[in-house]
Order: sequence, then C-alpha cells, then structure tokens
Amino acid sequence: MRIKMTQSLIIQLAQPPDADAILSILNEACDWLTAKGIDQWTPRRFSHERTVAAIERGEVYVAKIGTETVGTLRLTWEDETLWSEWPETAGYVHLLAVGRA
Repeated sequence: MRIKMTQSLIIQLAQPPDADAILSILNEACDWLTAKGIDQWTPRRFSHERTVAAIERGEVYVAKIGTETVGTLRLTWEDETLWSEWPETAGYVHLLAVGRA
C-alpha cells in the first residue's frame, strides 16, 4: 500500500492493540534484510508476547500517518547485554523499522 503524505506523521507510545501492526512491520523488515543477504534479524524471531510486554513497559513507539502504522522503534534506558559499560544517562534505540510502502 502506498501512503500519500497528506496527513502529518505522528510518533506516539505504542498500545497493546498496536502489536500486530508492529510485528507486521518487523517481519517485513526481516524478510527484506534476508532477501538482501543481510543476516541481522532472524526471520520471524519476534513474538507477540514479548512485543506486548515491551509495549506495556513503555518502551515501544509507533509512527503513524492517519490511522496507518508506518514505523516502529524500541527505546530503552539501559542495555546490559550490548552496552553494559556505558553510563546510565544513555538511551538505546532498538528494532527501528519502517514499512516498505
């Protein structure tokens, strides 16, 4: 689906009903990366349960044009796995993806 930019882009905290749209965008990004030979995200690695849990923690944002969800990202204030040595004042963007349309 092609989206015309006749409406403003809105970034907002995701809500649990946004989970399916978020997973669709992430899985589309996985498929695109895989098709390009980029081994970054394993296809279908994202679960509905983990997505909803991250939404409920207030970590997930969606980008919308009108009612259409066109992008997503996860913002956390710590990342012990990858950046444990960095100060607590840092923010970490994960799972940044936009719909291909």
